[in-house]
Amino acid sequence: MDMSQNAAAIENAQVVLFEESDKQSLRNFLAVAWTEAHLTELGDDLTKRLVARLETDDLGGVVPGPDGQLHLAKIGEKIVGSLACAVRGEVVYIWACYLDSAYQGKGLARQLMKQAMAEYSPDQVAGIYVLKEAEDAKRFYQKIGFIDCGPSELEVVPDTYTPAHIMQARIGNLKLD
Repeated sequence: MDMSQNAAAIENAQVVLFEESDKQSLRNFLAVAWTEAHLTELGDDLTKRLVARLETDDLGGVVPGPDGQLHLAKIGEKIVGSLACAVRGEVVYIWACYLDSAYQGKGLARQLMKQAMAEYSPDQVAGIYVLKEAEDAKRFYQKIGFIDCGPSELEVVPDTYTPAHIMQARIGNLKLD
């Protein structure tokens, strides 16, 4: 897709809620997104174990329970982005936030985040774990108002942890326009 087609596609992008009929397309999208995003940091074996979790009914924990939402960015029927969120205690936790690399830097991630966060009070705090080496993701979250709250560890597969950073922001302070 050339740049003019890509720009036109972004204009036609829509953010929709996940439906069961999206499951296989989302599984395929996340397998590619996770591999691209994590292979260098996690290595081949751990990345394959992570991607294998997509074969479960809840896509390895991506599909939230009834108290959460899974938003998809679509261009036509093609999934190009995802973002899951749910309230846990006082915090709106965000996970599975990925965007096809061909559409990054064009405002679509902001649109996805804006629609997802519109469901919550501006006084609530949103939080996300960002892997330590995911500098582009960290810069994006900082640009829209998240604060790096420091190092932590994220369980990427059962009993296997990797260095990460916790980032948080008050939803009303996010720069999503």
